[in-house]
Amino acid sequence: GSLLVSGQHSQAFNETKKFYDFYADSDWGDDNQMLRGDIRFGDLDYLKAAEEYQLVISGYPDSELYDDVIGKQYLVGDTLFEIGQKRAERIQNAPVWRLDRKLTFFRYRPLKKAIEVYNMVIDNQPFTDTAGEAQYKVGLCYFARGEYVEAAFEYRRVLEDYSSSEWVQEALYGLASSYERGSHAPEYDQAPSQLTVDTIAQFERQFPDDPRLDKMRKVSAEMVGNIAEQHLMTAKHYEKRSEPIAARMMYEL
Repeated sequence: GSLLVSGQHSQAFNETKKFYDFYADSDWGDDNQMLRGDIRFGDLDYLKAAEEYQLVISGYPDSELYDDVIGKQYLVGDTLFEIGQKRAERIQNAPVWRLDRKLTFFRYRPLKKAIEVYNMVIDNQPFTDTAGEAQYKVGLCYFARGEYVEAAFEYRRVLEDYSSSEWVQEALYGLASSYERGSHAPEYDQAPSQLTVDTIAQFERQFPDDPRLDKMRKVSAEMVGNIAEQHLMTAKHYEKRSEPIAARMMYEL
């Protein structure tokens, strides 16, 4: 512990290995394993830290440190998320000519690691308030990575598995945002646009006082416009092909 405080991480980790080799079954075994996670965290090796913390749970299932492990894993996840979000913002704000495909991939890696850690938290304490928040943040990570289909899936899991949690409102907002980001111009499939409209309507029913509603209504109106424009294009197509019944149905829509 004193070596960790003094910043001698490598030496400190070696000492914990010696302890594990000889005293893994002692009353201090779980504390030693927890210390290994703390050392990895101090060395900025965040995913390894979460994995070392996980070994406290798997190796010492009766440990009194269980809640501390969850808290520390959550801290690791949040740390990785913050790093990844900042990198993602830099990518989004960078000129196109500066974007290197390989470099962009590596800059998104902290968010991928954060997803792994949040999933550890969910697996360790499923269907708890802590897991509900972790599930929501998995959705946030995918959204920040620009993976909107995956983000929508994770946000829906919050609504389905943690319907009474405080994260439902944010998850529903995130779901609507994911559908919006995945929507297309009128010339293409408008299913995501319809999902956006439906989700915003659900959000308004459940949270009528949310200050973001004005912005969301504008998004919904834009999506409705895209859907209507596609119907109009389809109607004209049928009309040109001399299919009046189909054209009339689309005009009515």
